[in-house]
Amino acid sequence: MERWEQIARQMYRHEMEAVCRYLEGEAAAGRTVEYSRIFERVSGTGRFNIGGILGAISTDSLHERQVMLSAIVILHDQQRPSDGFFTCARGLGLTFSDQEEFWIEQVRQVFLAYQR
Repeated sequence: MERWEQIARQMYRHEMEAVCRYLEGEAAAGRTVEYSRIFERVSGTGRFNIGGILGAISTDSLHERQVMLSAIVILHDQQRPSDGFFTCARGLGLTFSDQEEFWIEQVRQVFLAYQR
């Protein structure tokens, strides 16, 4: 487990749970979410560790449902995830050559996994 993920799990457990519930609901509805909507659910210093929170959520969802739930979190101006998403994916042992194709497939799989 990465250090940032350990910190997120220890210090931001409540925020992590709230963000996870929110993402699960949006995934079930087949919607992506901009980072600004995530920031609304994280208070204080947790905002500085949003990557750790999303990484911990993705670690859990990958183990539970074989998808990275954070795939649906996108940057407003680019309408795709930050580079941290791809770094996290590689850190979790996922391999891919084309970031865009990998991300699109992850989003599709997230929607399928959470709409059941």
